[in-house]
Amino acid sequence: MSMFKDRGPGCAGSRSFNSSKIMLIILVTLIAFWGYYGTRLVLAIVPEDNKPTFVYSTKVGDTWNISLTHSVERTLWEEFFRVEGVNKMTMTHTTFESLGWGFSYSADDGKLTHRKDGRYELVMNRPFTSVPLRISVQAMQHFHHGTTDLDLCKIYGQGTKMDIKVMYRYQYWLTMF
Repeated sequence: MSMFKDRGPGCAGSRSFNSSKIMLIILVTLIAFWGYYGTRLVLAIVPEDNKPTFVYSTKVGDTWNISLTHSVERTLWEEFFRVEGVNKMTMTHTTFESLGWGFSYSADDGKLTHRKDGRYELVMNRPFTSVPLRISVQAMQHFHHGTTDLDLCKIYGQGTKMDIKVMYRYQYWLTMF
């Protein structure tokens, strides 16, 4: 007599592998991952006409800036932003080299100081939901975030309209469809 018993369907008992339980565990894990990762903040450069979008992981308190050449004075102008949340950014300050055409003079614009390096700084703390931008060869706009420096004119070309905004990662995923 053999010590091994045939395990037919009627007397099989429980098995270590149950595909419905494994599938449920995998599904719950994927939903949890999507819920966590999908709700992380991203800073997105969203151009018109299905041109390439750039997306960077970010968090509340992160900073980024745009540098450009002033169209009349032909000097460097930089605008600095802080991430506050979804559709919430603050333009903290602007720096420029000289007072000239189109530059802020009014006390209502913010606090203007002349720094030791010779540049001017205008602290303003203005709220933004997104930053609309039209690329210009004359302005030569650059986007800076962390160690990233994007030459927007070289990437997108003259006249391209874009928005720079903060959104959840899942919102960015939905824009791809």
